[in-house]
Amino acid sequence: MVIWQPMNIQSSFDADVRSTDRSSGGYEWWYFDAMTDDDRYSIVVIFYEGNPFSTRYNQRLMDGDEPLPDDYPAISISVYEQNNPIYYSFTEFDASDCTFSVGHPEVAVGPHSMKGSEEDGKLCYWLQLDEQLPSGDALQAKLQFESTKSEIFSAENPKEGGHLWNLVQPRAEVTGTVQLSQDKSETNNIAFEGTGYHDHNTGREPMQEEFSDWYWGRFHFNYGTLVYYVMNRHQTEQHKAWLMSPDSGKILQTYHDID
Repeated sequence: MVIWQPMNIQSSFDADVRSTDRSSGGYEWWYFDAMTDDDRYSIVVIFYEGNPFSTRYNQRLMDGDEPLPDDYPAISISVYEQNNPIYYSFTEFDASDCTFSVGHPEVAVGPHSMKGSEEDGKLCYWLQLDEQLPSGDALQAKLQFESTKSEIFSAENPKEGGHLWNLVQPRAEVTGTVQLSQDKSETNNIAFEGTGYHDHNTGREPMQEEFSDWYWGRFHFNYGTLVYYVMNRHQTEQHKAWLMSPDSGKILQTYHDID
């Protein structure tokens, strides 16, 4: 029987590392998104260990085995132009081709990598992506996410079970390049300048055993960033939202009940 635990929320660069709890059915992901200042292009990149959407992982769990998240790393990459998808991939890798650091924010999934650093209250994350799909489509990208260090939330019991949501960069300045090659001929070079977001999620049990559904989102405005979640769990509901200052230094308004 699953014992309900409230979701823990924190904002911690130091905790933006691989969890040391390697429970069977557990999962972990590092999420990044960004949109250009002219709203033309957007990108979403997610690094997974214990990919909760892996059919192989879920089948073993349904068969009564005890697979570990270590064996199911993956990455998903989505690029949109004017809200229309122009590139998508969701690729699983062998564990031997991936590394997840427990000491500092650093992940490598196949040829893709993420690394974070902190200096003088500033956070910087570098993403490097290099992918060639069987269809002939290819993507190369170098992106940098910069922000002030956010300490908005402090988890009460981050090691006592339940889902852990680490809101590391509610708002970041994003610069870099994205190169798309489609049909082995057409190339689209995107000079990326815009606003982004980064968080880190950790679960210690199969997702379907804890959630019936879960909706999440964020909106960037000139005067701040609104982050919300609508989490419908099997035992209860958690619906909250926060309006944060543009530099993510403080919460301007908390909404305790949203639809």
